[in-house]
Amino acid sequence: RSFTAYPAPWPGLPCQFAEPAAPVVWAHCATGTESGVWRSGDGGAHFTAVVAGGLSLPNSAALRAASSSTAVVGYQQLYRSSDDGSTWNRTGPSGIAQWAYLGFTDPTHGVAIGYVGAIKPANERLYYTTDAGQTYHPVSIP
Repeated sequence: RSFTAYPAPWPGLPCQFAEPAAPVVWAHCATGTESGVWRSGDGGAHFTAVVAGGLSLPNSAALRAASSSTAVVGYQQLYRSSDDGSTWNRTGPSGIAQWAYLGFTDPTHGVAIGYVGAIKPANERLYYTTDAGQTYHPVSIP
């Protein structure tokens, strides 16, 4: 019926948003040559940059939130926070050239698509998680 406009966490460049449970909104925004992660506890009215442990993420990194407190972000390596973004720990398989998609269907179950080697369809790999992104397991596709 109505919308309220709020400024993006990093104005002028694209952001992707995830709202796993209102009023929490996670945001991943391009900042130039790199990107950042923000979290809002008031429906997006105000965002706070979350410390990503010195992570250097390109603009094309992927982010998805499993819950209000847990999110996964990454480009070649995945990082997971379960404390509102205060700390980030490595997760997921190694050897991925780029993570193209992260998603959660509920607070514990999710999928990830990454490329092994050159970024082309033949190199896509599908992974699933049942523990909110703590571990990812390959899915065999014939």
